Amino acid sequence: MNKNLPIKIVLPRKDDVKPIHTGGGPKKFFGDYNVNVQNNIINCFKGVIDYYASFFEETKNLIPAVAMLIMKDEACAKSHTPDLLLKNNHIFGSKDINQFYIQVTESSLKESVEIAQKSDKDGVKANITAIDSIIPILSEDKLSVILRSVNDNDFEKLKKSIKVRLFDYGDDEINEKTKRYFFQKLRELDLLGKLQPVIHEKSKLYKLELNSKADLEKISNIVGVQSIDIFHTYVLPSFSLDIVDMEKLNNISYTESDTIIGIIDGGIGDKNSALNQYVVERKSYVGIDYQNHQHGAFIASTILYGNYLNNISESKPKRFKLLDIEALPNNEPAVGYTDSISEDDLMDIIEECMKQYSGVVKIWNLSIGLPDCICNGEISDFGEFLDIMQDKYDVQFFVSAGNVIRNENWPFAYKDDDSDRIISPADSVRAITVGSLALKDSDDSYSKKNEPSPFSRRGPGVGYMIKPELVDYGGNYNKFKKSRNLGIFGMTPDNKIVENIGTSFATPRTLYKYSCVYDELVEKDLLLAKALLIHSARINSKSLIEKKQRLYTGYGMAPDDPQDILRTSSDEITIVFKQGIKQGKMLEMLDFPFPKSLIYDGKYHGEIFMTLVYSPLLDKNYGVNYCRSNVDVSFGPVYSGKKYSSKVELEKGNEFAFEKERVKNGSKWSSIKAYYHNLKHGIQEGNYWKLEISRLTRYDVVLPEQEFILVLTIRDPKGKDIYTDMVNELREKSFVTNNLEVKSQVRQKQ
Repeated sequence: MNKNLPIKIVLPRKDDVKPIHTGGGPKKFFGDYNVNVQNNIINCFKGVIDYYASFFEETKNLIPAVAMLIMKDEACAKSHTPDLLLKNNHIFGSKDINQFYIQVTESSLKESVEIAQKSDKDGVKANITAIDSIIPILSEDKLSVILRSVNDNDFEKLKKSIKVRLFDYGDDEINEKTKRYFFQKLRELDLLGKLQPVIHEKSKLYKLELNSKADLEKISNIVGVQSIDIFHTYVLPSFSLDIVDMEKLNNISYTESDTIIGIIDGGIGDKNSALNQYVVERKSYVGIDYQNHQHGAFIASTILYGNYLNNISESKPKRFKLLDIEALPNNEPAVGYTDSISEDDLMDIIEECMKQYSGVVKIWNLSIGLPDCICNGEISDFGEFLDIMQDKYDVQFFVSAGNVIRNENWPFAYKDDDSDRIISPADSVRAITVGSLALKDSDDSYSKKNEPSPFSRRGPGVGYMIKPELVDYGGNYNKFKKSRNLGIFGMTPDNKIVENIGTSFATPRTLYKYSCVYDELVEKDLLLAKALLIHSARINSKSLIEKKQRLYTGYGMAPDDPQDILRTSSDEITIVFKQGIKQGKMLEMLDFPFPKSLIYDGKYHGEIFMTLVYSPLLDKNYGVNYCRSNVDVSFGPVYSGKKYSSKVELEKGNEFAFEKERVKNGSKWSSIKAYYHNLKHGIQEGNYWKLEISRLTRYDVVLPEQEFILVLTIRDPKGKDIYTDMVNELREKSFVTNNLEVKSQVRQKQ
C-alpha cells in the first residue's frame, strides 16, 4: 500500500504529568538470617581490612581503597542496596550486574563490622542476607586477557603502549588524591618520566612505557588502579576485490542535498570522477607512501550509488556531500608500505575532526574494528570515547559490527569463547552499529538471501543490550570462501566497479537511509531520525527479529526506499511522542484513542508496534551497568474498576523476577526498546486505552529530566483505512497533534 500520509506528532500536555507513588514497606530478606550468615559477612569485612592493612598504614586512612560487593542474583535491584550495613562504604561503580565497587577505609570497614555484630534492626539483617560476599580487588584481576597471557618476547612489542585506567570515585578530591598516590608509586618505580596522560574529557586513562613484564605486577599492585590493558592498533580491513563486467554509471535522476557526511577511513582519493564531485574537503593524516584508498572509495560509492550499483529500487535517490578524513594507513603489502595507527592517536584525530567539523557535519561513518577487543559486556575504552564524542559534539556515528570467519550455514552456533561477538568500537551505546545480510545466494553459499551474512558478528553489547541495532546488505560467501557473484558492488579509486563483502559496506548503506531521513526533517533532530529508522526497520523486517536471530539482526533492516520511513499509509497510523520525564514523575495519557474500525465482536484487533529511543546517562565506572537511567512504556486497555495491564510486550520479554534476568533477557536499561503485539485473536474491549511512560535511575543517580522519543504504529493487517479514524479520535479526545514536517511536504505546498 502506498505510503503517502504524514506521521503525526502528539504534543505534550501538562495534565499527562503525574507524580510517582513509591511504596515503602519492610526490607526484604533473601534467605534465613542466622549467626553463620552474620559471621560470614563480618569475616568478609575483616578479610578486606587484612588485605589492605599496609596500604591503610601507609596512607594514614586518608585515601580509600576499593572492595567488591557481590550481591545475590535475586537482590540486584537498587531497592535492595545494603545502605544500612555499608553506611560510609560508598558504592561508586560496578563490574557486573551484581558486582559493585565500594570505596573503603579501615575505619569505615570497622564501622560496618560493628553494625553487623549488633544487627539489632531488621533492615540490617535484611542487608546481610542480600550479600553474597565482599572481597578486595586483586592485582591479577586488573590485567586484560592479552596481558595475562603475553609471553616475554611479545611483551617487548607492547611495553610502550600500556594503558592504565584509574578508578573514578565520583569525587574530585578523592580522585586527585588517588592520582597523586599513583604518581608517587610510579616515581618510586622510576616510571613517572615514562607516563603520558591521554585526556579525553571523562576518561581516566594514562599511557605508560614499562621496562619489562615484571613492571606489570608492580603497577597492578598500586591501589587505585582499576585496569591495565594496551592501546590497540587499528588497520584498514582487508580488501579483496573482484573486478566485474558492468557498465559505468549512467545518468541518474537524483535530489542534491547539502547535508555533509563524514567518512573516517583510509581516504577516498581524488582520481574517481564519480566520487570527486561530492567531496567538499579532504584532510589526511597518512603519509603518501602509506595511502590505500580502496576501502574508503568503496564506502563513499556505497553512500552515493549503493542502490543503483546493486540494482535496488529507490523512488527518490539523494546525493550527499562528503568530508574525506584519511586516518588509516595501508595494510596490504601488495599495495605498498604498510602501517597501523594506535588507538590513542586515532582518538586524537577523531576529536580534532569533531572540534573542526561537528558544527556542520553531524553524520559520520566509521567502518573499523579491533578483532582482539571483543565486547564482554562492559564498554570498551574506544566505545566509551565515541559515546563521549557524540554527546559533546552532538553527532551520530555509524559503526560496523565487525567480521569473523564462519564455516557453517545459517542459523549459526554461538562460539563458546564469544570470539564471534561484536568488537570495539561497535559497542558504543550512542552509535548505530550495523551488521550484514546476504543480498544474493547460491546452491553452496552459507547464507540464503536476507539471512545474516556468514561473516557478520553478533551481540549482545554493553549490559546485554541489543547490538547490532540494524543490518543491511554486505554480501555472502560460499563453502570455498569465495564471494564472486555473492558480494555487493562498489567503486575503486580509479573508477572501476568491483565486488566485495563485509560489514564495512553494510554500514554506509544504513547510514545513507538515516541521512535521507535526517535531511528530509524540516527540524533537524538526530535522535528522532534514529528512532524513525529503527522503528521502520522493525516493521519492514518483522521476520528477521525473532528471538533466535536478534543477536545477529538487531531490529532488522530499514526499507530500501528511505521515503517509506517518513510516511504512513491509510491502513496504519504512526504517532511520535517527543518529550521528557522529570525525577519523581511519570507520563500517563488516559483515554488514549484506539481505531474504532478495529473494535468489533466486543474485542480490540490489529497490530501494535512501539519503539522507544532515549540517550541514558552513561558511566564507564559501572561496568555492565554503564547505562544509568531507564525509560519504559506500557500501553493497554483499562477495564471497569480501573484494572489495567500493558498488552504490548517488550519483544524480548519482561516477565523475569530477578533484576539480573530482566537486564539479560528483558532489555531493562537498554537505550532502545521494542514492543509488539498482534491482536489477531482480539482482546476484550475495555473502557479506554492508557499509555504510560515511566523512568528509573540506578543507585545514587540524579538526573533532572530524561528526554525520550516513542514511535507508535497501529496497523490493520486486513488493509482497512484506520488513519482517518485515528486522526479524528485524537482530535475528539483533545490530543493536540502536528504533522511531522518534511521537505517534500513543504515543496508540495509551494
